[in-house]
Amino acid sequence: MRSRNVLVGVLMCVAWAMAGQYLMFDQDITWEGGTGAAYQQFSAPLNWSQGMMYRRYEIKSKPTSLKMGIEQCVWSGGETCSDCEPFFTDTGTYYTVDNPGGWWKQAGALSGWNVHGNRAFIIADGGCGNWIATCTNPWCHGPEVAGDLPVATHISEYYVDPGTDFECPAGWDGAPESWNCPATAVIARLEGQRAPEEGILVESVSPHRLDVRLAGPGKVSVYSPNGDRLATAIAGVSGRVSLDGLSIAPGVLLVKTEGNHTGAVRVLMP
Repeated sequence: MRSRNVLVGVLMCVAWAMAGQYLMFDQDITWEGGTGAAYQQFSAPLNWSQGMMYRRYEIKSKPTSLKMGIEQCVWSGGETCSDCEPFFTDTGTYYTVDNPGGWWKQAGALSGWNVHGNRAFIIADGGCGNWIATCTNPWCHGPEVAGDLPVATHISEYYVDPGTDFECPAGWDGAPESWNCPATAVIARLEGQRAPEEGILVESVSPHRLDVRLAGPGKVSVYSPNGDRLATAIAGVSGRVSLDGLSIAPGVLLVKTEGNHTGAVRVLMP
């Protein structure tokens, strides 16, 4: 039975328009042990069944090697769901593209293509059958999967109108070559970092990770050139901590501690 109607959390999002391209979703989702679906609703008048969906899935943490897949469903007068792609057994970054107009449909008049209805991302089993969730509903595996949870992800998704080329965003390194994504940012040098005794030192950086050393235990955050906080982590007694799961574009990143000590790292294209 594919009917799924349990609401867990509502994520209110606004589509960003860019020449026929819309950022539909860019959020962390941690799939917990309950019923699990992460819902979102839109009000933009966009018939998104007609175009293509380009997605980047980052699996940030996963406690076991159980095979899982990520599925999307819409409930709005009827029900329709995608295939379970990507399938994964470990952490990593995955890319998919598809046309929602080709998703499978159950009986009922699906009315939510223009208003987006209730749309959810679901973590399902390797057969694209039941949810990986501890609930006892017919579409859940049940308590036996408690040890396979939680699974922490970051999902980014763009809708592209028919006849429009996908403008791949920065940081989507590893995407299919046909997507024409920009070259991966690399680190040419570190600038302006403080010594640990002054509060903070950025020791190394890659497109998805910063390794930082503080003078001792403490909280550290990294900010984009626009001032958006990208990640926060807690350093232990050694003062060393890694901030993972980043998508770093060229520019100057600021790294700050609770004591307002600041380090800077300049990210340059090769």
